Amino acid sequence: MRKKHILLINPKWFESEFKYFPIGLGLIASILCEGGFFVEVLDLSGMDAPNNSITNFIKEKRKPDAIGISGKVTHFHAIRELITGIRKTWKTVPVVLGGSINSFVPDELLLETGADVFVFGEAEDKILQLMQYIDGDLTKVNGIKFRNNTEIVKTVSTETPPNISQSPICAYHLFPMEKYLHYYKKTNRCFDLYSSKGCPINCPFCFRISGDKVRHRNVESVVAEILHLKSKYTIDSFNFVDDSFALNRKWVVEFCKKVTPLKIKWRFQAHVMNIQDRELLSLMVDSGLIGISLGLESGSSKVQKKIGKNINLEKAENIILYLLPKGIKVYSGFIIGFPNDSWETIEETKEFMVRTKFNKNFNLSFLSLYPGTYYYRDAFKNGIIKNELEYLKNLKLQDELYVNITKYPNDVLKSWKEYILREIAEANHRSMDEYEGYNFKKKEYIVA
Repeated sequence: MRKKHILLINPKWFESEFKYFPIGLGLIASILCEGGFFVEVLDLSGMDAPNNSITNFIKEKRKPDAIGISGKVTHFHAIRELITGIRKTWKTVPVVLGGSINSFVPDELLLETGADVFVFGEAEDKILQLMQYIDGDLTKVNGIKFRNNTEIVKTVSTETPPNISQSPICAYHLFPMEKYLHYYKKTNRCFDLYSSKGCPINCPFCFRISGDKVRHRNVESVVAEILHLKSKYTIDSFNFVDDSFALNRKWVVEFCKKVTPLKIKWRFQAHVMNIQDRELLSLMVDSGLIGISLGLESGSSKVQKKIGKNINLEKAENIILYLLPKGIKVYSGFIIGFPNDSWETIEETKEFMVRTKFNKNFNLSFLSLYPGTYYYRDAFKNGIIKNELEYLKNLKLQDELYVNITKYPNDVLKSWKEYILREIAEANHRSMDEYEGYNFKKKEYIVA
């Protein structure tokens, strides 16, 4: 019996050479291989190939039974461009679209992508069933939407999330690993892994595709993947992309004990209030910890209260200053444009960043309103977002000020961003030219 042939495509999301290994697609590839499918991967991002080159790549390939693509809502144009290119060669091959784009946007936008099937939520527990029925009765597959002429049909949702400890190791051999290894080595970045899914914190500006219940892989499966990457690809530094890595102390202790003999380097991201245990931090450092990413968002207690992150900024400051002398690099994102932001809160954020010695180890961005978040729903309800489809089609990442929900005009917010960056540069005796992507021509700020 002929195996069904599935082609998975990782589009190029960034104009620059920036890349990260697509863990989700790697998992899907592995699950399909173990399920008896013949799987190919076309990794445009890994190869630094533009999406409009898709026709050149597939014209020599055997026609697959289905194509799988993953994307976010900020990738709408890239996804549509990619599928348009695919249709020039294979007009009838069903295209399956996964990722967070499917979970929070109107059906009209999904139809405009050109895809045929849309997987919402996590795909690991439904991809095998979906590909079995891809050319049959799709109503038998839970947790999807599919195109029926000019309408979208939604099937019954899956209530129980997949057991991620039963997920296999990513099918790394199907990806251009030499390209990733070269990039990671050149940029001194760690290779991305995950140990858990889900986030218990309901931030009004963030969506949670994996839900609010945190699920952990067992330590053995994580260590097995590390050993595989270390032995096959000589990778010895890892970045855990979990939203809540340090939430389970027992898990972290077991992990540290298992990886200490491996002599690896690793970093993670977490809520700062979950890393207050200094004994646990010492254990992490001894096992190879080199960095932590914190979503601090603001150095103002007023803003912290408004956004519900419940960060005690004094404790956050103390733990950051505790980590720095130990050689642990602390990174964080800060956001301008929360509803109660003012000159006072901006000044507080700047002072916090100076005291905690942030230098170039931070990202300062404008608040973006993403579908599935409280701020997005509120802005749409109150008419701030007037044309939802046009808004979503043109939604960008946080480096642009696209929608403003403060009481101040855009020029004020842009002035505040310049002010913080200039003050941080001066505090660290740096030139503004070192802050790539920013063009500062004057030192004038709007105090409002």
